[in-house]
Amino acid sequence: MAIETLKKGATVSQRLSRLVPSVHRALREAEVQHERRRAEERRRQTYEQLRALSVHLQYVREEERIHIAREVHDELASRSRD
Repeated sequence: MAIETLKKGATVSQRLSRLVPSVHRALREAEVQHERRRAEERRRQTYEQLRALSVHLQYVREEERIHIAREVHDELASRSRD
């Protein structure tokens, strides 16, 4: 915006009065973009952590099922021998 103002032949005082708000707006927009990128990265990391946790939980459940099945099998086998 500042460059466009200069191209249109604004006076020095007009250029300066418009330059400061333009720079502030550009800085705010850059900060917003940066925050969006950081938020997206945090969201992606959280998603990956949840996915890994879900996989681990499924593994633990399956291991527990196997353990219980073996205990039941061993218990039934020992009763049938008695």
